[in-house]
Amino acid sequence: MWAQSTRLEHLVSIFIKEDVQERFRTNLLQYLSTRPPPGYTPILFEEEDNSRPSQEELDRALHKFEELSIDWSRELELFKRYTQWITQLNLSSKSMFATRIIYILQRVHPAVVRDILPRLTSVVFSGDLYPFISTIAITGLSSLRHVTFEVSRFGPSLKSWIQACRPAVNLTGLTMTLHVDERGHQSLAISELSSSLQNFLLDRKWKEIELPGQVIKSSLLQKLGEVESLETLVISGPIYSKAKGDTGLDGVVFKSLRTLRMIGFSGGDYFPRNAVFPNVEHLVLDFVRPTEGKEEWCPVQYLAAMARACPKLVNLEVSIPSFQDSELTGLTDLSFEPLFALSRLARLVVRTSRVVPISLTDDFLSRAAQAWPNLQELDIDIVHSTRSLITLQGLAPLGQYCLKLRLLRIGLRLKYVNTVFNPELYGPNANESDYVCALRYLDVGCPSVYGSAAVSAFLSTIFPNLRYIECPEAGNCDLFNEGDHFVWTQVIKTVCQADRDRDIDGLAQMLRRQDLRKKLEGVEKGSGSCHEDLVQSSDYDSDDYWAYSGSECDTYSDSESDD
Repeated sequence: MWAQSTRLEHLVSIFIKEDVQERFRTNLLQYLSTRPPPGYTPILFEEEDNSRPSQEELDRALHKFEELSIDWSRELELFKRYTQWITQLNLSSKSMFATRIIYILQRVHPAVVRDILPRLTSVVFSGDLYPFISTIAITGLSSLRHVTFEVSRFGPSLKSWIQACRPAVNLTGLTMTLHVDERGHQSLAISELSSSLQNFLLDRKWKEIELPGQVIKSSLLQKLGEVESLETLVISGPIYSKAKGDTGLDGVVFKSLRTLRMIGFSGGDYFPRNAVFPNVEHLVLDFVRPTEGKEEWCPVQYLAAMARACPKLVNLEVSIPSFQDSELTGLTDLSFEPLFALSRLARLVVRTSRVVPISLTDDFLSRAAQAWPNLQELDIDIVHSTRSLITLQGLAPLGQYCLKLRLLRIGLRLKYVNTVFNPELYGPNANESDYVCALRYLDVGCPSVYGSAAVSAFLSTIFPNLRYIECPEAGNCDLFNEGDHFVWTQVIKTVCQADRDRDIDGLAQMLRRQDLRKKLEGVEKGSGSCHEDLVQSSDYDSDDYWAYSGSECDTYSDSESDD
């Protein structure tokens, strides 16, 4: 099976003989495949009309090619076979000859290439490839679902690429990357790019769109909001500077949107404060420091605005760099206050930098545990939590209220000896033993603790399913001493050993149940000897219930008889 992602020219060079390739290298066939068809924007051919081949000459060239005594089915057998499993093609200027072969065969011998690339779903068009008429050989394939345009200053216009993709009526995904020159100014006319995209966005039932922020104008943003089928929107880079302020979005917008990723932006440029995204479940906010001369927004304020705009958030990822904002001295309990309204939140990941420390308290965890009952992952940057005021005792509410929690990574208070007490207050009740916290992974750095045995019992009580506790290597961190590291490793060994013992006990009980079930089945089939060997008991969890004559452990029955 061929690789699922490849370059078309590689397949042509390997699986089509050189003498067969030579048949496609004539000047007339080259011109035929590189001209812009009617209605397309002319690209390269700007010579006088009398220097171009006439239509009659082109027709004769096609007729001559059609009369070649070549068994195309046999010559293309290997080529077609290795295109059956390709799902993505990367097309560049080196692919022009390969697309010419497919285009000419589609015109002259369509039956030969009818089943070529049946699973192709994604195509990446490099910035150095011009959308000649031969490109339709790829964009016209019915299986194509996603296209990626690499737009640069010296490449083809976006409008010509949009025209070349008109035959791709089944497109559902669009990605656009914009390259700027080394001097830093705009490589392309932003207004032209934005206007070219607007009508194209309304012509397809898009599900996934990724655009550079530089092409996002108010009018384009409104068009995106009208795409009813859109489920994923990714905006990369700073937004078009003249689009700040009123973007034209107000009220309920993007009704079908499920995932919103805003990568590399500096604040509230993208959406108005009054917009509501009713069905967004996954939100990624990757802040960057604004360029000189641009207005700086406080990420905390924008985070609060987006929390209000996305009431059904399930997954939230936030990354905050080194802002030089005097108001932003760190992330505190107040910074996350708006997030407590997100009752469906299941995953929260926060990343900061050295100059944006995290200063959370036990009160934050207590309120978060009660506000987020569906929480499964809480990952708050440990490295930059040097001002954290959270203690080990503060983890208890998570074990009590967040029963679905599986991963917890959070920084604890430094230079503070953690003491724990009353773990039974947070553990499950006797009649609710099945409803316990599902936490399996814990990373709280290397806290200083008082009494490893008490801490081990505390963690085992509030997190009975805990299987792995992260521990930094000794000597690689100046935030703790060797004594703290030694005590914490003892806690880890005790908790993990108890977990292994519980796993072994659970496995033993399962095997005993299977053994008993087999013996009971033997009784039902009339095997009376098995019935006499069984020892009945009303307590299924007691050792006597699993005891029977002829047990795999002979010493058990011997000791019973001696008594």
